[in-house]
Amino acid sequence: MLNHLNDAESSIVTAEDPVEYVIDGIAQCSINPQINVTFEETLRHMMRQDPDVIVLGEIRDKFSAETVIQAALTGHKVLTTFHTEDTIGGLLRLMNMDIEAFLISSTVVSVLAQRLLRRVCSSCVTDYQPGPMELQWLGYVAADLAGATFKTGRGCERCRFSGYSGRVGIFELLVLNEMVKDAILNRRTSYDIRRVSVESSSLVTLLEDERHQGGSRADDPDRSAAPSATARSAAAAAGAETTDRPVKHECRQTIERTDRRAGQSLGPQPAAAQSGGARTAADIAG
Repeated sequence: MLNHLNDAESSIVTAEDPVEYVIDGIAQCSINPQINVTFEETLRHMMRQDPDVIVLGEIRDKFSAETVIQAALTGHKVLTTFHTEDTIGGLLRLMNMDIEAFLISSTVVSVLAQRLLRRVCSSCVTDYQPGPMELQWLGYVAADLAGATFKTGRGCERCRFSGYSGRVGIFELLVLNEMVKDAILNRRTSYDIRRVSVESSSLVTLLEDERHQGGSRADDPDRSAAPSATARSAAAAAGAETTDRPVKHECRQTIERTDRRAGQSLGPQPAAAQSGGARTAADIAG
């Protein structure tokens, strides 16, 4: 994203902790609290330089949230990240930081959620039949997946006997149109905002994009009662091959709530790929 915005006529300034990738033509500042180079001090100096694009590694507190909102109100394009489950969670995070709803609706242009998932190894792929408990965990019944083909990896030398080889990124892009902004101003629930987004702006959820990509989820060590990674990868692959079948909205929500633990994040910062919990990238422009 930064490479796309980076040209001779644009002034781009970043505040990162730390700077992992150096990009020519961009002023990058590495945060170091030991010498008083904090996010707060850096943001103050960045605003005085009046750049065209401001990149903040992460919104961590109310001060940084208020600063980027004020920067967007004055005409700056601001790129930043959150730790949230999905795109709707990014909006709710701003609300929980006591940012007024009218400021969010007037400054936030879009929110992008990203995850990095593992693919089933193509060299040792084999058919697999999930059990009733695994289908129930995913929110499906046998009739919903009639005729579907399930796949899993046995493990081979190519994938180091893990059953997985390669990764794929899945994305969820929320564009704030007038109906979504109205839902935010009325402080609707996350379920209502998501429903409005799907109906009015054709929001493609992380689960739907995963089904389209045909990827498989990563291991889930935090859920002792969850199916094995092999079972989850088989169910994910099955979902990718049955995209023409209807998916209940309630089931979709249930599976999405598990993505925070089951997935590995694809770092949203344009200059650095990160790992850890799920993150979203908010594109804020005045």
